[in-house]
Amino acid sequence: MCRFRARRIDVDQLALFDQQPQQPKSAEQLTYEAWPFPGLSWEQHQEIQAEWKAYAEKRRREQHRRIAA
Repeated sequence: MCRFRARRIDVDQLALFDQQPQQPKSAEQLTYEAWPFPGLSWEQHQEIQAEWKAYAEKRRREQHRRIAA
């Protein structure tokens, strides 16, 4: 017994879908849709990433110092 049934696709709906003009999206529009931080620009994001990397490196060095001591 199969639990999944194939969905019936109406041929008329497919024909209507094919007739609708699909507008190509600009690279900026695609980037904005995929960007997970809508309030930040790319430059701000890069600055924050750099700060976090520096902070993580500093913490790692401190922990290595504690372990070595």
